[in-house]
Amino acid sequence: EVPCILLTVDEEQSGMVALVENLQRRDLDYIEEAQGLARLMRLYGLNQEQAAQRVGKSQSAVANKLRLLRHSPEMLEKLEEGQKFMTTSCCPSYIELVNKHVPDMKKYVSSTGSPMYYAARIAKKKYPNAKVVFIGPCIAKRKEAQRDECVDYILTFEELHPLFRGLGIELEKAHPYIVAYQSVREAHGFAQAGGVAGAVQSYLGPRAKGIKVLQFSDFNKKSIGQLRAWAKTGKVDAQFIEMMACEGGCVTGPRTYNDPLSGKRQLNQDLLKRTLTYPKENDAQ
Repeated sequence: EVPCILLTVDEEQSGMVALVENLQRRDLDYIEEAQGLARLMRLYGLNQEQAAQRVGKSQSAVANKLRLLRHSPEMLEKLEEGQKFMTTSCCPSYIELVNKHVPDMKKYVSSTGSPMYYAARIAKKKYPNAKVVFIGPCIAKRKEAQRDECVDYILTFEELHPLFRGLGIELEKAHPYIVAYQSVREAHGFAQAGGVAGAVQSYLGPRAKGIKVLQFSDFNKKSIGQLRAWAKTGKVDAQFIEMMACEGGCVTGPRTYNDPLSGKRQLNQDLLKRTLTYPKENDAQ
């Protein structure tokens, strides 16, 4: 005898049940599962928490699978369509540079928004009346915020410090804040050069083989000339280019509070503490 569960469902519910059962198969790879989750949410108007309940996973697990279902598949799609290469789009200084001085590069820039773009929309959806404030080492974020109706203010680390000092706030004595959902280690490395590229490679796993990655940071007159040449000819010895205006990445931005070496060291120490990462099944495909 085999135990069975009988369900009475209409056509729409039957479709959802079939899709959920497909997502619970063990032979799906990471990208197929992420695509299936995105389809489930789109077809049936579910949010991440509702989708997680349907497939028997945590909300954080669903979020992690969906998070990089942007740069990575977009890059594969662009290359399959014959585009020679694609650049990242998360550095606002790079976007301003392209718009003002290297317009021929626009077609090669990813259409994916920055982490601030997505985080602001999550915050506004959950707390519609809240003021969204981005805090970081980047002054170019002010320009990005002018184009984003979901971001109200920008503060730099340099500006935040005197506020804490004036209000008598000592971080060393503050209780740690535990975020509701933990993201994978790779998502925390975006702030340093190689972080975005590394996350994309880790997410794609074997699919990244044969895709040459280039890190491009510290914009100056010479490097901008190189960008113009790539944009004009469409020829570059890489298929995916990580663009960061600051040498070493955002962690060395112009409005950090500590020195760049200390910032890098603290970031890497934090990354070592994070155990959640993309599953090994990515490497086994």
